Amino acid sequence: SPRTAPRRGGKLSYGWHWQAEGKVWRQVATPSEQRVRGAILSLRAEGRSYAEIADMLNACDYRTGLGGAWYAMSVQRIITRNVTPYAAAALAECDPAEIDSTNLVTELKKGHSGESEKVTQVH
Repeated sequence: SPRTAPRRGGKLSYGWHWQAEGKVWRQVATPSEQRVRGAILSLRAEGRSYAEIADMLNACDYRTGLGGAWYAMSVQRIITRNVTPYAAAALAECDPAEIDSTNLVTELKKGHSGESEKVTQVH
């Protein structure tokens, strides 16, 4: 799977995947997941609890990288895991429009309050 690198690289956190370039594997940002990561960070900065953010993601049919439901602990892990220098460099290569989470935050708030239809899944 792109999330699990061959040999020593190991499994990457939500928002990242491995990409082969010849014989070299490098860490690459996954834009759709980076949007969700950005929304999680924004909602937490607003004072939302981990459980509330998980409920918002689930209410709008967003899934974790493995396709499961969100839980408070999975949201907490997204927030507390450090971004490595390699990840920061990979994120810098993304088109900012692809990872902008502003609209997603609005969608999650509306979906959680029942004001709108379900949001389509990002994966």
